[in-house]
Amino acid sequence: MSEMQPKEIVREEPVASAPVAPVAPVAAPLEPVTVVRPVPAYNYRAVQVVWFLAGLIDVIIAIRFVMQLLGANQTSGFVSFMYSISEPLIAPFRGIFGTPAAGGSVLEPASLVAIVIYSLIGWGLVALIRLLTAPKGVRPVSQGRQRPFSDGLERTDAATVGVRIMAHVMPTRAIARARRNRGSR
Repeated sequence: MSEMQPKEIVREEPVASAPVAPVAPVAAPLEPVTVVRPVPAYNYRAVQVVWFLAGLIDVIIAIRFVMQLLGANQTSGFVSFMYSISEPLIAPFRGIFGTPAAGGSVLEPASLVAIVIYSLIGWGLVALIRLLTAPKGVRPVSQGRQRPFSDGLERTDAATVGVRIMAHVMPTRAIARARRNRGSR
């Protein structure tokens, strides 16, 4: 049989005899905030179409590369369909490098070169669209590096900074005001 040992008291805390009354929330009037979003100074839709097409071509070629690397059965309907779609896209790059094969697997460097070249062509077309469709005298909004600030928010331009700071600071001000009002009662 085991002997029960008395529990050691680590700390004693006084308990309030009366329940604490909940504090009523204080509705602080919020100032209206104007949200300003930067508008691209180029044909955004055309840029998205070019990136979609470049991505689609790259995915088709990547599927072909993986199927050839894994030695997919060419008599399968899907495999033959993917090979027939991607063949014209790969054709200009055949012969640049050798095509090593082992068993049923084929390492096709022409597919990798095609993916790189089609991505670069897409990037060049996007740059050209941005250049040609930007209004004269307007500098496009930079989508560059965003820097995190001490409060954890990331900001890109002055208008966004103002909106984000106001959205972050206003609730904090309302809480501080409520604490001051509660203390003065």
